[in-house]
Amino acid sequence: MIHARNFLGRIDFIFLCLILGVIGVNFPYLNPTFFPHHDTLYNFQVFYFFYNEFFFHHTIAQWMPYGAYGIPAALYQIAQITPGEYFTILIGGLLQVKNVLLLFKLAILLEQFTFLLGLYLLAKVLFKKRTTIVLVCIASFCSMEWYYQLFFNFRIIEFFPFTLYFLVLFFERKRSFYFWMSGLSGILWTLGSGFYFSFLYFFLGSIFCAVLFAYHPGAWKFIWPRHKIDAVVLALFFFHGFILFNFF
Repeated sequence: MIHARNFLGRIDFIFLCLILGVIGVNFPYLNPTFFPHHDTLYNFQVFYFFYNEFFFHHTIAQWMPYGAYGIPAALYQIAQITPGEYFTILIGGLLQVKNVLLLFKLAILLEQFTFLLGLYLLAKVLFKKRTTIVLVCIASFCSMEWYYQLFFNFRIIEFFPFTLYFLVLFFERKRSFYFWMSGLSGILWTLGSGFYFSFLYFFLGSIFCAVLFAYHPGAWKFIWPRHKIDAVVLALFFFHGFILFNFF
């Protein structure tokens, strides 16, 4: 069984310090006078439209406004709304939050926390020294400039560490749970930047799987579920994959 205590045991004081560091780096952007630019501004406009529809009508937008000339909103939703934005849209709507710009900034901060958590867990699997783990996590945030080119920052890599983390655990522990969790992370990875990087995600995933299966030729026998939780994750993978396929 996968126990929550085992998972939470991986998150220690060092990780909490890294979270504070990420908050510190983002603190200037949280200023209410700061406004994003370029691609980030365009993404904020899309976020604003979807949140506005949910806030006032409690529905998901079906048609795009502005320069999109009323085309169906499905492709924009899959390509620009991330899991973090879905979460903030839901919480903001429930709490009746009217400061949409702040919600958007918090969604980006949540995306960075997601990336940091995945990278931290992956680094703990790959490296033994805490110093190396911390340096890897710190280095990943040294070139952050999300306020201008949001698509080319954390959205291209947000769920990549989680995808690799679960894939590595699959080959180490021979549990289908981890394989399908890696696939589920890959599906989440496409949300919010699908137009630009879907091919890159597929290419990277194929390369890593090919190399790892070459080193572990018998691992394919463990892909199919042997426990109830494995079957649940497998069902979630195909369910979300089906929804994503129908969007496109």
